[in-house]
Amino acid sequence: MDEDLPPPIDSPSEAPGRFGEFVSLFSRERAALAGLLEPVQHWPRHHVLRHEAAAPSHVYLLTKGWVASSIALASGKQQIVKVHLPGDLMGEASLCLTTTADCLTAMTPIAVRAISKSRLMAVF
Repeated sequence: MDEDLPPPIDSPSEAPGRFGEFVSLFSRERAALAGLLEPVQHWPRHHVLRHEAAAPSHVYLLTKGWVASSIALASGKQQIVKVHLPGDLMGEASLCLTTTADCLTAMTPIAVRAISKSRLMAVF
């Protein structure tokens, strides 16, 4: 381990979203992630954050409410494939695609913090 690095943040409550449940973050890493987050946006139930087959421009950190991730079926109906809860990062699976793989729709009133794809990729 690099001696110049500060000690990791081990507590889930100290890491953004649920990251702390899966990885220990150093304070510098936590600050870098926090710096990517745009201001909180509040949306009503049924608001579509992102449509399926759109250009992936953001991922979203859900801070309040529930969001459905759905795909279109051949019949024209939507099938929910995942339900996101507060602390979830949404839309990350589509970052490597040219178009988004799913639709993100608010099931309840929600609060999200967007992270632009370009800013996230600049970190990497």
